[in-house]
Amino acid sequence: QAARLANRLLLQRQGAARPGIYEGVFESVELLDKLADDYGPDYGWSPSQLNRYGACPYGFFARVILQLDPLPEPQEGVDVRQRGNLLHALLEELHSCLHSEGLALTAEHREAVLERLDDCCAALFDAAPRRYGFRAGPLWEYEKEELHRLLRALVAWECETENGGAQFQPAYQEVRFGLHGTLTRLPLEDAFGIPFDLHGVIDRIDQDAEGYIRIIDYKSGSQTYSENDIRRGLAFQSALYALAAERLLPDISGVVDSYYLHLPTRKRSGHLRFASQVYDNDVVREAVAQAALFVASVRAGYFPSAPGKPGQGHLCRSGCEYAGLCRVTRRSVAKAGQFENQGDDGD
Repeated sequence: QAARLANRLLLQRQGAARPGIYEGVFESVELLDKLADDYGPDYGWSPSQLNRYGACPYGFFARVILQLDPLPEPQEGVDVRQRGNLLHALLEELHSCLHSEGLALTAEHREAVLERLDDCCAALFDAAPRRYGFRAGPLWEYEKEELHRLLRALVAWECETENGGAQFQPAYQEVRFGLHGTLTRLPLEDAFGIPFDLHGVIDRIDQDAEGYIRIIDYKSGSQTYSENDIRRGLAFQSALYALAAERLLPDISGVVDSYYLHLPTRKRSGHLRFASQVYDNDVVREAVAQAALFVASVRAGYFPSAPGKPGQGHLCRSGCEYAGLCRVTRRSVAKAGQFENQGDDGD
């Protein structure tokens, strides 16, 4: 019996038919009912969750459905996630301080702004090991200096570049929607009118004197994102956060643009500009449609091993925590892509 089952599994994986029950596709009525209950209209989706599905449906299944959290390798100092959280916290604290004191990111205020940054770094660095749960060993002293230099370069750059005219200035940080005690969720629906809601945290919103805003999502890594990445569901924040801000924030005149700001390189990517309503932008409309497709796929129990953007020379995306579980192959990627393309043709 075991041998027949193994042979059936092998033939299915090597075949050309759509992915089946041994390849991440649910067919059990009980399991599908469970997914429908857990991820139905009352569930709140975050753009980062949907990005994870776009990166790999199986990775979403492992992380979100099964809630498998890989054990980190023991190490001194901060890991990648802790570093990103610390950078976000430092920038939030800095811009809150500048806003309360009326200090703009301009060449005129550059030295005063950098002094406030130094104060924020001193305060948050002292509390960081306890707050983020890492050991403050000898390496931490070097990492503090590196993070401090990175932020000073970033803030000086912002003072000296487009903010020289003070057209847009940081107005809001860590704007939560759909989370406790905040703005409401962003209600959306798919092409068939089936609803799904979004929640999230917008890192930073800049505003000009006329009430127009721009959306900035911080990235602590240097990997950039294209418009095609947004359309494919690999980087939803730029599009969906702009839509959420336009529809949920009171007292704004409109959204001008939205982009990712890569802190180490001070580069922008995924830059969307809006001449009118956010949803009139083709990339935003396609991002909403892709998000709706991902939601429907989760509810339908569709979790094949099919990385959306494999690393160079690899089948899996770089740094995937679940590469040892998914058994991704060229065949599994091709089968999933073939099925998705057939589904697109049928719409």
